[in-house]
Amino acid sequence: MIMKKIKLILFMMIVSFLFTTCRNSIGDLGGINEAALKSASDERMIPFRAVFQSHGADDAFTSSCGEEIPTSSNFWLLDHQVGEGNALHMGNIYFNMTFCFHFVFDESGGFDFENGFGEVKDGDGYFEAANGDRLFITAPIARVLQSEIPGIAYFDDTFYFNGGTGNFEGAHGEFNAYGTLPQGGPTDHIWEGTLYLPKAVKANK
Repeated sequence: MIMKKIKLILFMMIVSFLFTTCRNSIGDLGGINEAALKSASDERMIPFRAVFQSHGADDAFTSSCGEEIPTSSNFWLLDHQVGEGNALHMGNIYFNMTFCFHFVFDESGGFDFENGFGEVKDGDGYFEAANGDRLFITAPIARVLQSEIPGIAYFDDTFYFNGGTGNFEGAHGEFNAYGTLPQGGPTDHIWEGTLYLPKAVKANK
C-alpha cells in the first residue's frame, strides 16, 4: 500500500513537471508572437507622392563640401535647393534640401554624358507642410544623366524618409525620386514611394 502511494506521488510529480514545462514553453512562444504582432500593428503603411519644383537657393554652389575648392576639376560643391508643390498626406509643401554635387569628366576633360555627367551624395532635407510639420529626407547617392533631349538632364534614384516632426514623427520608408533639369529652368520633381508611420500618429489627409 505504501509503495502504491509512493508511485502515485512520483507519477503526479512527473506529470506536474511536464505540464509546467510545456506551459512555460507555450507561454514563451506566445509572448514572442504577441510581441511580433504588436510590433507589426504599431505601424501603418501609406502611399506617398509629391509633385513639386525646385531651384537653387541664394547660397547654392557658393562653398565646397568640407574643404576649400581646389583648382582641379575634381571637387564637390554644396548645392542648396528650395521649392514648392503638393504631396499626399501633406497638402501644399515647402521643399528644402542640401547635397554635395560633383561634375564627372571623361578622359578628354569634357562632361561624361554617357555615364552621368554629375553625381550627388550626402543629401539632407525635408518637406514642410502648411501646419509646420516636417518630413525628413536623406539621399545617400544619385546620378545626374543627360536625356535624349538636348539641354535637359534628369535623375532617377532611391531616396529615404528619416523621421519627422508632428504628424510625421517616427516616419521611415523609401521612394523613387525622379526629376528633370532643363537648362536654365527649375527642376521638375515627381517622388513616389511608401511611408511608414507609427499607428499612434495620424497623417494629414
